[in-house]
Amino acid sequence: MDKENVQNINQNPEGSPQAVRRVRQVQPRTSDGTVQKTAQNAGAQVKRTVQTGAQAQTKAQTQQRPAGQQRPQAPQRTTAQPRPQRPAGQQNTNAPQRAQAQQRPAAPRTSAQAGTQARPVRQAEPAKVQGKTPSAAAPKKAAPQNVTPRQTDARQRADTARQRQSVRTTSASGGGRGGNNEVTRSRSGSPEKKQKSKFGKFLLIYCAILAVIVIVGLIVFSSFMKKVEDNQPSNMVAGIVKQLSGGKASSYLKSNSDLIKCLENVDNIIEQSAATMDGKQLSFIENSDYRAEAPSYNITADGQIVAKVTLGKDKKGAFGLQSWKLTALDVASYVPNTLSYQILAPEGSTIYINGTELGDSYKVGNAAVPENLQTAAKYVSIPSFVTYKVSGFTQAPTVSAKGADGSDLGISQSSNTVVCGTTTSQEFVNSVDRLVNNGIEAWGKHFINMGGNLSAYILEGCDYYSYIFGSDTMDPIYTAFYEFESIADYSFTEKSASNYVRYTNDCFTVDVKYQMQVDFTTDRMSDTNQKLDATWVMITQNGGEDWYIVDCIYKS
Repeated sequence: MDKENVQNINQNPEGSPQAVRRVRQVQPRTSDGTVQKTAQNAGAQVKRTVQTGAQAQTKAQTQQRPAGQQRPQAPQRTTAQPRPQRPAGQQNTNAPQRAQAQQRPAAPRTSAQAGTQARPVRQAEPAKVQGKTPSAAAPKKAAPQNVTPRQTDARQRADTARQRQSVRTTSASGGGRGGNNEVTRSRSGSPEKKQKSKFGKFLLIYCAILAVIVIVGLIVFSSFMKKVEDNQPSNMVAGIVKQLSGGKASSYLKSNSDLIKCLENVDNIIEQSAATMDGKQLSFIENSDYRAEAPSYNITADGQIVAKVTLGKDKKGAFGLQSWKLTALDVASYVPNTLSYQILAPEGSTIYINGTELGDSYKVGNAAVPENLQTAAKYVSIPSFVTYKVSGFTQAPTVSAKGADGSDLGISQSSNTVVCGTTTSQEFVNSVDRLVNNGIEAWGKHFINMGGNLSAYILEGCDYYSYIFGSDTMDPIYTAFYEFESIADYSFTEKSASNYVRYTNDCFTVDVKYQMQVDFTTDRMSDTNQKLDATWVMITQNGGEDWYIVDCIYKS
């Protein structure tokens, strides 16, 4: 029969009947080496636990294992019962009993006890009794290879349980020393795993929020860029061109008729302007009047300008971007076969065309002395005049004007020029008309070397007098090549004085024109090239008693 040394290391000092002990049962064997099965006596079952030298060394090594390191999982035991801890400083009172147990042979086991054996029994090493080492240790019996060594390190389990903050619950079933005890462990999750779980959730939420922000940012940025593109002045003009194309010009112009610069019936202008756009390729280009605060563009139809659009700043829209609106639409100036006029009026005057007051937008220059009166201004006082330009008329307009003092101004109108100033009455015209016609005749005779006394009609000492008659720095115009002895006859085929315009009491202008035919006695020759088409600028220096030519502005 095999012998086994049993050592009890978990003794309940108080002798509590609920103390849990591990049992290593000794099975009797027959002479041929087989295990003899005996009936199990539950009431007399001996529960012992043996700690070998190797197990003690394993316990010392596991105490040095770093905190938090997980111990290997022990094989499942038939009964998982916690061993009570012996209070510090208390001596093991079972040492004599263990010594006796080493000398006492194991009691034969019944067949019933052999059937409940969990694993083959191995011979235990002699245990130290009360600090004394036995002289000889019993040989250990090799354990079967199919049995996994048990992990008996109680302290390691306690350390690991404290680090994981586990809660152990033990419930005992059955009664007395032979009852079965059942242990249930409830372990909370590792703090490191909890922290990792929380960090993972936080990272997931952060990534989701970041993705939403990026998507919203891209949407907002795309919307911003579209608004920037739409708010460009050129894009707005492109939209206007699109609305004028495809036979829709008349409809668009009527819907914006209040922006069309027109001083007569606007419907006539719209009808004629739409006719210049329909069926043609429209495009646009920047106008010479383009300014950053008022972009201006010309709209062309097959390369010909048909309209001028001007934009102005509108209220700011989304993202604070500057938007634009159409402020002026000029089509009347580009309608073909219409009339245009230049209007001159003294500074401070108010001009009306067909009852509509002209604004500053029609001015083509600052107030100044008219160019045709620059020479006269050297000898008499000439007020500054403002020049206006109006166009797009299908018939001659009615022009009126009031001076700075509210008085009505005289209107002198020629084919394309209107001068507002001192009234050019018929009485005044009659008073100077004979002088002007005599001057025309003297001019014609002078240049065919037939006399005429032209110098009596030109102010002596003026620049034009020197041009005709010469001076210290200029040669005269020679007429001697016309031999008056060879002239058989001459006559004026055309002679006229028209368009008297009185600017002040001391200055007026008149359009003069004549055509002469000169016949020669030699070989019956004739000359039809003697002619004049010009404007005379005449002044008086003695209150209107004598008038003189100071400038001649040639038309052709």
